[in-house]
Formats: sequence, C-alpha cells, structure tokens
Amino acid sequence: MAGSPRALERGGHECQDVLHAWRDFECSFFAGAACSRRGSRSGRFLARERYRVEAGAKLELTPAW
Repeated sequence: MAGSPRALERGGHECQDVLHAWRDFECSFFAGAACSRRGSRSGRFLARERYRVEAGAKLELTPAW
C-alpha cells in the first residue's frame, strides 16, 4: 500500500493508519458476508459484483464514512 518500509519513514502512511484501514475493511467484509447469505438476493448481488464498493451506487447506497 505505502511501498517500501522506507516510504513509511519518509512521511508516507503511518503504520497505525494502514492497520486501521485494514481492520475497517475486514469488519465491513465480515458484516457483508454475515448479513447476506449467498442464496439470498443481496448475497447473489454481492457475489456477482465481487463485493466491490462501487456496486453500492447501483442500489443508491452511499459510503458509510
């Protein structure tokens, strides 16, 4: 994400920021998987869209930031 370890030393992304971003991604992915089984309409939609964030626009969703 930030390149080499030297990039972090030169003022790139802070390690803590990267860890928080990864944790947020994992939490969102888990919630999506837990709340929508593959057999349901929402589960099929997510599988078809390969869990891309941009697919939310098709459902008129906004990112939860």
